[in-house]
Amino acid sequence: MNLKRYKRKVYYYETDALGIVHHSNFIRWLEEARLDFFCQLGVDYEKLIEMGIAIIICGVSCDYKKMFKFNEEFEIELKILEMSAAKFSVGYTVFHKNQIHATGKTVHCGVKDNKIISLKKTLPEIYEKMEIFIK
Repeated sequence: MNLKRYKRKVYYYETDALGIVHHSNFIRWLEEARLDFFCQLGVDYEKLIEMGIAIIICGVSCDYKKMFKFNEEFEIELKILEMSAAKFSVGYTVFHKNQIHATGKTVHCGVKDNKIISLKKTLPEIYEKMEIFIK
């Protein structure tokens, strides 16, 4: 299964007084790319919510290489870095015209009833789909 990169452009409200994207928006973009990734895998987040399951963020980091300005188009490539029964991490590369503008990483676990769950046991179909993309 080939996944498409997440594509987007910078909106005006994401820029600061100097016309440069505020750094906090990169974290939002990583989340957008991750949700797009799960959508491409066929994961229904609404169904997870109905089941009382949340995929939460345990950690996030972002290294900024180059700035963005209003209306610039960019793409985010995503890959699964690591997986265990209860936890997984995702790596991101943010591109503009084939130049890297940022890299990031998020760490996640599944939670139900305020307890960490085994994704491998609770959501085996999703776990197996994600395993294919470990790099």
